[in-house]
Amino acid sequence: MKCTGCAWSVTQELKKLDHVSDVYVDAKTKIAILATDSEEAPGEEAVAAAVKTAGYEASDYTKLKGTFAEAKAKLTGEKKG
Repeated sequence: MKCTGCAWSVTQELKKLDHVSDVYVDAKTKIAILATDSEEAPGEEAVAAAVKTAGYEASDYTKLKGTFAEAKAKLTGEKKG
């Protein structure tokens, strides 16, 4: 993934997953953050399949604690709030 267009393609596929309410994909770091609308979250296989549909390979899957905004701020260096 090399550009914002690439990140956009991955974002669109990830947004199609059940229970996903928000997505942020950073082309530079090649990291995607998914927010879910419930305790249910798409599994690693579903995420990998969505990324593959966009033309890329997923290499790691980690469930994080905290909010979507906190995770995005940590990745981008933005201040929360």
